[in-house]
Amino acid sequence: MRWVLLIAVSLLCVACAKSHDITPASLGYESITPRSNSVFFEVNFNSDVELLEIFWREKKANSFDQVFVCALGDDTDFSIEHTISKAAMGLVRENKEHLNKAGFGYTASIAFKDVGEKKRTSKYLSRDAIKGLLKDKQMIPCKVVVTATGYKAYYTKSLFIPVADVFSALSDYDSFR
Repeated sequence: MRWVLLIAVSLLCVACAKSHDITPASLGYESITPRSNSVFFEVNFNSDVELLEIFWREKKANSFDQVFVCALGDDTDFSIEHTISKAAMGLVRENKEHLNKAGFGYTASIAFKDVGEKKRTSKYLSRDAIKGLLKDKQMIPCKVVVTATGYKAYYTKSLFIPVADVFSALSDYDSFR
C-alpha cells in the first residue's frame, strides 16, 4: 500500500511541475575520444552557463540529473516524455582540465545505444551500426537535459558533434564490437 501511495504522489508532483524560466545555455563542442577498455566515449564541451548547479543557483532547488543526449537517427525530439530510440547518452561531470579557459567545461561519458520501446530494453550499438546510422550525416545534434524536483526539465541549446570526429573516435577504439 505504501508503494501505491508513493507512486500516486509522484505522479501528482510530475503533473504539477512548475516552469523554471531559465534561459537555455549555449554549448560548444571540443572533442570526442574513446575510453579505454569500455563502451564509453568521452565528449568534452563547454557552456556559457554553469550546468551542474543551475537549479540551485536559479531556483534554490536541487537538480538530480544532468544527462547529455545525442540523436543518432532522424528523431530529434529531446523532450523528457519521449525516448529517442537510437541515441548516444551519458552523465555530465565537470572537466577540471578546463578551469583556465573561458566558460564552464564539462565531460560527458556517453554510450551509443538502441533503446527499446518504452525504455524497457537497451543494447549497445556496434561500430558498424553506428556508422550505418551516421553515414549520410555531417553533424549529430546533442543537448544537456537537467531535471529537478518540482520543475519541468531544463534543456540547453543544441550542440553539434561532427560525424567525422565520431568516425575517427570509432577507428581509434579497437575493442569496440
